[in-house]
Amino acid sequence: MARRGRLVTRDDLLNDVWADTNVSEAVLTHCVTEVRQALDDDPRHPRYLKTVPRLGYKFIAEVEAVEPSARAAAAPEPGPGAPPTAIAVLPFANISGDAENEYFCDGLSEELINGLTKVRGLRVVAHSSSFAFKGRDGDVRAIGRQLNVGSLLEGSVRKSGDRVRISAQLIDAANGYHVWSEQYDRRLVDVFAIQDEISAAILDTLKVRLLAPRASARRPTDSLDAYHLYLKGRTFWHRRFRGQLQNAVGCFEQAIALDPRFALAYVGLADCFGTLGVWAFAPPASVLPRARELASRALEIDDSLAEAHASLAFVDTFYTWDFQAAARGFDPANPLAHFYLGYAHAAAGNLREAAGSFERAQRETGGMPWLAESIAWVRGRAGERTAVRAALDDAARRARAGYVPSSSMALLHLGLGDDDAVLGCLEQGLAERDALTVWLPSMPAFDGLRGHPRFDALIRTLGLAQPVCRQA
Repeated sequence: MARRGRLVTRDDLLNDVWADTNVSEAVLTHCVTEVRQALDDDPRHPRYLKTVPRLGYKFIAEVEAVEPSARAAAAPEPGPGAPPTAIAVLPFANISGDAENEYFCDGLSEELINGLTKVRGLRVVAHSSSFAFKGRDGDVRAIGRQLNVGSLLEGSVRKSGDRVRISAQLIDAANGYHVWSEQYDRRLVDVFAIQDEISAAILDTLKVRLLAPRASARRPTDSLDAYHLYLKGRTFWHRRFRGQLQNAVGCFEQAIALDPRFALAYVGLADCFGTLGVWAFAPPASVLPRARELASRALEIDDSLAEAHASLAFVDTFYTWDFQAAARGFDPANPLAHFYLGYAHAAAGNLREAAGSFERAQRETGGMPWLAESIAWVRGRAGERTAVRAALDDAARRARAGYVPSSSMALLHLGLGDDDAVLGCLEQGLAERDALTVWLPSMPAFDGLRGHPRFDALIRTLGLAQPVCRQA
């Protein structure tokens, strides 16, 4: 207000307000949106804040000078306390001296994630979120804040011949102190028992109250070689590239050849064929029926296997389009199932149910890529603007602690119909090389902005053409 009527650049605001903090322009855009909401100011017809495209803002309202009054000391904003029963399993480090053992370390971490996910009352961060920290040294307290968890499990693996040494530590993410640690020096064949003991120790340490007595984990196969092939296949599958998926198929097929009743190997193979079809690596009709057969075979072996139910429902959602069957098939104990179920509901036009499924997946996994935006986008389509604003607040908080793509912020602002904020975020995304910006010419979500000078300038900067066919 002291510079009323004059341009205040984005750099000026960032330097004056956040002088000692690294903050992206997406956060600034969000803050400006909050000010406008508080003032009931329409960005299309502003009475207070006017945007100067690509430069900054002007305060255009009349200002009357008054005597300064004493200001009450502002209380610090309370942080969202992550419950101690929210946990992330970080990738276990390979200290074997042999890079070939990397798959075993990754597989062990993933199996612990899968086992803990099945415990009611425990929130476990999804594989994709926790594995983003693979190979990165960092302050565990900062990692805990970024993942919004109270506890972190980390460890290391040394594998030699038929022996394995696994070290595991449970860390309080609030202060960085160890609350439990153990070392297991066993025969490799005991790896299933080690996983079970680590999980039991975590539950005991976190005082997780079980609704029923916890049974020991079922041994998935009697063939250790088949199990190693399964872990290696999962490592390839997570990479999601064409050649890596074929490598995963080979591993799962070999595992099945060694143990024809290894249900998880059938699920892994089903997931490979499902990914090949949905990610357009192969014609869907040539691979997705095979995915259904494999998932069904896994259920014939073990009808309680949540991963198999999720694989089958994945096919029902993206191939047969039987959304009711997909909804019935998803196992409520599997957080990934709720992620797929959200898409099934959204495709069927059940927006509130879709949002509910996405929210449960978010709650039980601690977060997955684009999940928060999926929730807000569905809520926005249902006309629930308050939910979109809450999602924007959460994204801004996460941006202060770590990186949030500007495209995420743009999608959220789109749910509020704030074109100025959307364009500001997209322009920032272009500057930061946000990967989503390359899809701007063809994403239907942004069809309402086509023809806007700032949006068309973005497309020209990308060097891409506008699509010929646009959504009406």
